[in-house]
Amino acid sequence: MLTSREIASLILIGIAVVAVFTVPKFRAHMAPSIRAVMTVAFVPRLVLLYVVVVIMSVTSTAVAWLIGLWDASLLKDAVIITATVVFPMTFRSLSFKSGGELTHKLVRDTLALAALLTVYLDAAPLPLGWEIVYQLAAIFFITVQAFASTKPEFAPAKKVSDVLVFLLGAFLLTWTTASLIQTAPDWSEFFQSLFFGFWLPLSLLPFFYLFGCFAVTEKTLARFRAFRKPLSPEVTTAVMIGSCAVSGRP
Repeated sequence: MLTSREIASLILIGIAVVAVFTVPKFRAHMAPSIRAVMTVAFVPRLVLLYVVVVIMSVTSTAVAWLIGLWDASLLKDAVIITATVVFPMTFRSLSFKSGGELTHKLVRDTLALAALLTVYLDAAPLPLGWEIVYQLAAIFFITVQAFASTKPEFAPAKKVSDVLVFLLGAFLLTWTTASLIQTAPDWSEFFQSLFFGFWLPLSLLPFFYLFGCFAVTEKTLARFRAFRKPLSPEVTTAVMIGSCAVSGRP
């Protein structure tokens, strides 16, 4: 079941999508960019990668179910974590220079206080109407904050937006704390969701490593092919071993 926070997010996303496709000014500016992004995003190789990532995520979720860490009530969590953590981490593994760096980054991102705080804040969302207002305000001030940081002359606006974003966060933290004190959640469900959020990305660490190793190998082989020299099986094998060895270096 969706929370009011998630429903509010879906409503705002829906409004943005409708605006892009129905308002002539937005359509004229955004449609070409959207078409270009969709064309690149759905090339056959990437579609195959998407399928592989989903299969790996489903496999990890199935293992979690077998050991009692997941049930049908966490289906939404599995979808959200796959979309917001597993997919981005798969593509980010392309840029890691070593297995140690990959492991450190994944563990830090997954177990950081920010992840715990996000779960905590999601335990007590605002009523739907206020949630929409809150998210609109957060989007506006975060956008101003990002834009104001691009030029020194916008420094005063950035300071104001920094304070307002901080106040929005402080308000949400206060609201959540008061709500949890007044009405305690089902802590077993809370911690099951929390632990599954850790399990899914961390259990896929070998997959991220192998994908990064494969990507590095492909890049290296592409450079060889650029010289139009035939690659013997021995050279190909050596490149693969060398790439994986570099990727696995702590």
